[in-house]
Amino acid sequence: MIACLMVMSCNSQGKKSESEKPATKPLFEMTIEERGEYYFSSMVKAAEADDAERFDNLESELNTWAESLSEDDQYELMRALSKWRSDNFDAFMRATEWDENRDPARCDG
Repeated sequence: MIACLMVMSCNSQGKKSESEKPATKPLFEMTIEERGEYYFSSMVKAAEADDAERFDNLESELNTWAESLSEDDQYELMRALSKWRSDNFDAFMRATEWDENRDPARCDG
């Protein structure tokens, strides 16, 4: 696992459509930063909704994908995570605390 709460990353830079919804594209067409943002922001939303199953599924998908990346791409993902965390510090901290409170043993070790 990349990190217990590597969870959330990337600054929102998705283009908006005329209806003001972010443009979406398949995961395989996204850049590492875009795909990281998808996972990280979705995990924050799952935590805010108290949806542990969705959070766990997203975290599992993220970790499986991250482990398949080359070392250079993993570094790029970690840089994106750091930027997202600094840009979204309060949301990141709320989700981290929520995750730790629901199962403290999950984040130990």
